[in-house]
Amino acid sequence: MTVAEKMQNVAANVIEGLGGFENIVAVNNCISRLRVDVKDMSKTNDNILKKTGSLGIVRPSETHIQVIYGPKVEVVADAVRQVLKY
Repeated sequence: MTVAEKMQNVAANVIEGLGGFENIVAVNNCISRLRVDVKDMSKTNDNILKKTGSLGIVRPSETHIQVIYGPKVEVVADAVRQVLKY
């Protein structure tokens, strides 16, 4: 499996952990966190997100989730945006 294929798998699992394509409104990132606006927070799944290499999860509001990945967040964010076609 190539690195690109591996990142596509990680991105697919991140999207699943965030409640699926239809639940995701926007995907951004900062230095260490994947910042995602979602429609329904109850559709997110911490266990799936943790299996993607997440170091932690923060929910600062009812529609915003931050998945902490550390320095590799940009690679994860790019892969997620590519799969989402953002």
